[in-house]
Amino acid sequence: DNVGAQFTLASGIRVLRSGGRLVIVGYTPDILPLEGKAIAQRELEIVGSRCGSRHQLDELVTLAASGRLR
Repeated sequence: DNVGAQFTLASGIRVLRSGGRLVIVGYTPDILPLEGKAIAQRELEIVGSRCGSRHQLDELVTLAASGRLR
């Protein structure tokens, strides 16, 4: 999640398949209500990561748009 808003974080968790990982890059003051039971039962990972530069974000979006990322 590169936005970091409560809605996008909750959506990201909801769409993960079992064993999936959500990486939170967007900085937010929002408090995320987590459903611990669902996270544990589905064995989800939620990981925080520092944000890169604007240039790196542009490169990532270009790669994603080209279909070169899976």
